[in-house]
Amino acid sequence: MTTLLLQAITPVHVGDGTAVGSVDRPILRERHTGWSTLPGSSLKGAARAWAERADRDADAIARIFGPDDSSAAGLVRFGPAVLLLAPVRAAKGGFLLLTCPLALARFARAAGLEAAVPTPGPDVALLAGKSADCVVPTRGVGDHVEGVVILEDLAWPVRRDEAVGDWAALLRQWLGDDAPMEHLCVVADDVFAHAARAWCGVRTRAAVDPTTGVVEEGKLFTIEAANPDTVWWCDLSMSLRLGDDLDPWSVLPPVGQAWTVGGGATYGQGRICWHRRQA
Repeated sequence: MTTLLLQAITPVHVGDGTAVGSVDRPILRERHTGWSTLPGSSLKGAARAWAERADRDADAIARIFGPDDSSAAGLVRFGPAVLLLAPVRAAKGGFLLLTCPLALARFARAAGLEAAVPTPGPDVALLAGKSADCVVPTRGVGDHVEGVVILEDLAWPVRRDEAVGDWAALLRQWLGDDAPMEHLCVVADDVFAHAARAWCGVRTRAAVDPTTGVVEEGKLFTIEAANPDTVWWCDLSMSLRLGDDLDPWSVLPPVGQAWTVGGGATYGQGRICWHRRQA
């Protein structure tokens, strides 16, 4: 089993077909956490569509993903994508990549990591030691606190934490040395849950008549999407048989190359790429 990181390049919308409040087309979320997720079936279907468009060998596609008639299972199984990093607009430094102890612990368990999980208090955010660009200096906010980070319309006192720097280094093993891990910020689980529910992008779009291709006057709808730079993790299991010479990565989308999942591909949504851990 291989644990991969999935990174959103553009807004990503994989919906659940139900309206919630003022949002007509919300994204799919885990029921028990409220975090955005990408079902394994969606990832598998998108990867298969990419392989077919890329003119990969038809027999290899059938073996990897299963035959078109669903008479047998494929050799590769996709787990659901679980949220790990949620980008949030910040007043200083552009944005922060939020995560929380629960998200890090779930990822560590899946990937077999033994790294210590940072544990911020309910009213503080933890940053790596070299994250000064994200901090708004202030005074009188408490012992060992160097300033605040302002996320959307909320502010948290900040402390530096060595374990956050260790996690930044770990994540670079997947995302590369140029990944903006200096923006990594660990907050309490409930703060992360609020960010995952409330701070995704929502856009208003005009409905188009499918028979004419013309905008239908007065028919508007809102659509939610996970923000660019969102990072999920997923498990990819490959049940190759002894002596099988088929390399699944000769059929799957290459690591680091963009492919599309979910809706809105015609106007640039759904572009993702995945990353494997580099030794």
